[in-house]
Amino acid sequence: MFKGTKKLIKMILFIAIIILGIYLAINIKYPKTYSDIVLKYAQEYNIDKNIIYSIIDKESKFHKAAVSDKGAIGLMQIMPDTAEELANELDLLNYDLTNPDDNIRIGSYYIKKLINKYDGNLIISLAAYNAGMGNVANWITDLENFEDIESIPVNETKAYVKDVLKNYKMYHLIYDKYRIPPIDIKDEHIDLFHVTKDFFKGLRKKVKTLYEKI
Repeated sequence: MFKGTKKLIKMILFIAIIILGIYLAINIKYPKTYSDIVLKYAQEYNIDKNIIYSIIDKESKFHKAAVSDKGAIGLMQIMPDTAEELANELDLLNYDLTNPDDNIRIGSYYIKKLINKYDGNLIISLAAYNAGMGNVANWITDLENFEDIESIPVNETKAYVKDVLKNYKMYHLIYDKYRIPPIDIKDEHIDLFHVTKDFFKGLRKKVKTLYEKI
């Protein structure tokens, strides 16, 4: 009787560890950091919060001080010239693109502006966010009915749109449809969060390598 109970406890603990691991993996892969700021500007600009999360995840992996080779800055990777133009429209006199609130405010306003411009077409809006409205105008002649991601001629932008849309689908499934509670990762813990994320990524690669050798 005792042995059977002990075996049952071990099984329950094993299942609990697996569930916890899956829960942590989901939050590491699709975090909801800066949720208070994201929700604030999602409501202010009437935009789906998951679009904002998806862009941040693709653009910077939630690194607030990220700077690209082209000079884009912050969580939503905004070019300084674009930020200045948008800040003028927002009557935002003083801003810092490495500040999460400023960056998410400007980036959220920008993607909403693009969505309005392209009549709600998220594919074109994301392409314009990545490559600029001028390039999109040159690539796409039928803006009203465009739905073919594969026809985007620049591979970087094509991949960008696919990745953000994948993120968008996953954020919706995880947190809206299945209502999995997110881990509240504070700003001061972001670096530790990324170390953990990199650890799990490396561990997954090692397990995959070992599996292939078997």
